[in-house]
Amino acid sequence: MTTLSMLCRFALVLGFASASAAAHVAAEKPEPRDLIQRHLDVTGGPNNHAGIVGMKRIWNIAADNFTGTVESVWTPDAYRTVLKSKDGSWSTAWGEDAAGAWQMQPNGAQVKADPVEACTSRMQADPAAFVRGSKHFRRLATANHVKTDDGNFWRVLAAPQRGKVITFLFDDDSGRLSGATFNRTAPDGKAMQVDATYDDWRQFGPITMSYRITEKSKQGTAVLTLTGVDVRPIKPHEFERMGSTEIAPARPGQGESTEGDHDGDEDGEHNGEDAEGDHHRLLLQRIGPTVTMANGSTVSSASLANVPNVLLYFSAKWCPPCRAFTPKLVDFAKQATGGDVVVLFVSSDHSPSEMLAYMQAYDMPFPAVDFAETAAVKQAWGASGIPNLVWLGPDDQVMKGSYDSNGTYTPKTRGSYIGPDAVLNAYKNR
Repeated sequence: MTTLSMLCRFALVLGFASASAAAHVAAEKPEPRDLIQRHLDVTGGPNNHAGIVGMKRIWNIAADNFTGTVESVWTPDAYRTVLKSKDGSWSTAWGEDAAGAWQMQPNGAQVKADPVEACTSRMQADPAAFVRGSKHFRRLATANHVKTDDGNFWRVLAAPQRGKVITFLFDDDSGRLSGATFNRTAPDGKAMQVDATYDDWRQFGPITMSYRITEKSKQGTAVLTLTGVDVRPIKPHEFERMGSTEIAPARPGQGESTEGDHDGDEDGEHNGEDAEGDHHRLLLQRIGPTVTMANGSTVSSASLANVPNVLLYFSAKWCPPCRAFTPKLVDFAKQATGGDVVVLFVSSDHSPSEMLAYMQAYDMPFPAVDFAETAAVKQAWGASGIPNLVWLGPDDQVMKGSYDSNGTYTPKTRGSYIGPDAVLNAYKNR
């Protein structure tokens, strides 16, 4: 499914020829619906586009002062896009669902988005966006023929009910969409013009799509390169609204390798102890800048650096032994107020909503690793099964885990399972 299939139906409703043009010129100027139809034909045909009911795309983005990833999922009813920096220190999200268009501010506040801007953003992946959003537009017209060093193009204008006109360029030779000009809200809250070009068209199954988007604005140039495409039904939890995060610059050493010396004095010698406020470097790298509370809010994970001990609780609501142990851990956490330990839930539930339901049902007072980041934590400290309680010391070395062989954590050895009670008791009796 490509960018302009939604314009096909939109053009049938709103398309027109310029009334002020001379009759012989108007006859030569293609209707917007004809340009859109040609684009659909050369990129796979309307039937093949309509047959795609959901898609996930992952892009690498490289800008003047930013590198990261863009992950977008959509169906005919909803879409969500998540932008993350490469080091995981910053992210934001925006999308559209049954309640309307939304976006997240850097402070995590969720606000309504301009529906026209949301529609323009969505149309890059969702061809039905202009059909459902046609109420936001007054008219669609073929403006003129443009000749540049890059080729010859037809310029189509989409006029919203309010705001500036959106421009689309169709390549006269290939018939494909070549570019677009539209407004987007900048980080300072002001509108900025974005000039986008679409190229590197490649075959994907029965359709053809652009694998490279270049955007130019007052902020500079950003190049998005498509690295992954998955055509499939999108699960509801993949559209859940989420917050953006923006944290202070990393502490010295955070984000660096944990191999070799972790810390040191001015001579570079390790003093044998981790300074207060500098614990759990590896864990913080794995979980990212935020953790999730039972009410669904996110808070900074940086406070973990001040706590010497962390009890990672690998668990899920669907697991009966987990449900039997969880009340014990909740009672322990409610009484552990000395600041020496934090319990951190690592969910194996099927979705973020199921994770939150589990946390709320058992009144968990402790945070959870953000659902999207659990895989990295499981890779580092997870085991063959759950429930699994893993006690991490200040340097993230395992002090004791639910899989134990002669005092050594053996997470892949099923026969070494001693259970979470043994780990909790070991911590209590330390």
